[in-house]
Amino acid sequence: MNDHRTKRHHVAGLFAPRERMRYKNTPAVPTPPTPAATGAAQTASNVDTAVANATLGNVNTSGPLSSTTYNQTGTTNVDGNMVPSFSETTNLNPTLQSILTGTENIGAGLVPTAQNLAGQAATSATTPLNFSGANQNIIAGGPQAEYQPVENQVFQGEEALLQPGQQLAQTQLQDQLSQEGIPLGSSAYNSATTNLNANQAAANTAAAGSAAGIGATTAGNMYNLALLGQNQQIGQQQTGQSNPLALLSQIYGATGTGATA
Repeated sequence: MNDHRTKRHHVAGLFAPRERMRYKNTPAVPTPPTPAATGAAQTASNVDTAVANATLGNVNTSGPLSSTTYNQTGTTNVDGNMVPSFSETTNLNPTLQSILTGTENIGAGLVPTAQNLAGQAATSATTPLNFSGANQNIIAGGPQAEYQPVENQVFQGEEALLQPGQQLAQTQLQDQLSQEGIPLGSSAYNSATTNLNANQAAANTAAAGSAAGIGATTAGNMYNLALLGQNQQIGQQQTGQSNPLALLSQIYGATGTGATA
């Protein structure tokens, strides 16, 4: 039994060094990075590249008209990466700056006027044109209508000239027929008075026609004058409608804002 124990111990001593050598020569396998860590590293690299490019692009410039400078104003946290933020400042030369300031002051001074004109333009643009007027009845009658007051006046004037002569002609005819011995009511007497009456009626009809012609001419003239007056009235209304818009456009043009302001 003693020999057996010694032999096992001896055998164990032979194997122990071999096992230690086997574990010593086998390298440890490294733990691979997680996808989250890989993504974070890639994001950090991208952010660093973007920051570098932006910083390199922020180049101060100086020219005869203006100068531009860049200054870091702080940082912003982007997915755990601190990204610097910059401000860009442009300064005009003194002459241009005074022109710009003066233009802005003029524009600011015209703002109240522009607001009033805008209100007037809104009102005038929505107000329909008024075609009525003092002579609307004349226009409604048309140019073919006769102006009765003038026609009556002309006819009365013509009649005033004709009637004395016609009365005298009747008196003279009666005296003539009496001197010739033609009795009242006879065929000769009736024929003579009928002819005289026909001639006088024709003269009266001619006077009426003349008066009607003058009345029609007067009506046409009055129609044209009334139409001219109405057109002038409408034109004045249209001018009133467009004037605020025109002035407003001039103000915007003077301040350099343009039609899209």
